Amino acid sequence: MFSPNTRLAVLEEKLNVYEELSKEMLAKLELAVDKISETNQNIAKVLVRHEERLDQTIQSDQAILKLLDETKEQRKSDLLRFNDDLEEIKISLKEAHKKINDLSKYRWIIAGALAFIGFVLAETNALSKLFNYTINAPAEIHRNN
Repeated sequence: MFSPNTRLAVLEEKLNVYEELSKEMLAKLELAVDKISETNQNIAKVLVRHEERLDQTIQSDQAILKLLDETKEQRKSDLLRFNDDLEEIKISLKEAHKKINDLSKYRWIIAGALAFIGFVLAETNALSKLFNYTINAPAEIHRNN
């Protein structure tokens, strides 16, 4: 049917078409590989930035936790110091209350002693003798009827 030259020409033509298709497909594959490679690099950059942000977040969290622990310890020591001060104030108040009670007791003792001494002196006329002061007895009035 076909001569060998014709067959050869048809095969060469088909081979040329396949070569052109292969070149086009190869070019498209290379373009796709380049795009995939570029996308891969962009993703790697994003991942690096993301990891840096995660590291910064972790460092920030650790700094906050450290600050919270320091604040907690400071508040504990402040509370202990406040409790100690409060106990000292309670002791001082108890001592002051005791002194006030003692002074009140002595005040009443002194007041009672002064009242007693005043009464005794008034009854014995000791003051008049001490200051050479005589108390004239009330004069008796006699009626002559």
